[in-house]
Amino acid sequence: LIFSITGIFAVEEGAGPPAILAILFVVIGILMLVAAAKVIFQEEDEDKAPPKWLAEIEGFTPGKAYKLGLSWPFISPKQWGFTLTAVGVIFAATLDPLTSLANYLIYILITLSLFFLLILVYVFLGERSQAFMDRLFKWLKKNAMTILVIVLVVFGLYFLIKGIAALAA
Repeated sequence: LIFSITGIFAVEEGAGPPAILAILFVVIGILMLVAAAKVIFQEEDEDKAPPKWLAEIEGFTPGKAYKLGLSWPFISPKQWGFTLTAVGVIFAATLDPLTSLANYLIYILITLSLFFLLILVYVFLGERSQAFMDRLFKWLKKNAMTILVIVLVVFGLYFLIKGIAALAA
């Protein structure tokens, strides 16, 4: 709602992102960098069992995995945060409505491209895809923290710099 309102003002004024959107970018950037620092400096317990939800996912049937994947964007606060931020960035660009919609659809396609790729692997390889999916899942479990830190730092710096630049303008 906040991004929608600020987007309307940004389109009407045409002077770049409004101050409220710039402040939100700074806050989001700082929160992402703090989250990255928290992940970096937390002590890893080698003997700690993986989270319960991660162990449960390994035993999901394809149907249950599909339902979870389909509902995930609607129930995940992190996904809402990324989506609302993307909407804010698109509104801040002060594009015409059709171009804004096209940019949002491109964002959705890019966001879902990895899921589409995994579905295609399953469609084309069928049961043979199980070994690939198992290796991929093990790799993701092993490198999850590194991936998370990289994503948080890159996006955190982007939003922080974009917000500071908008406030300075």
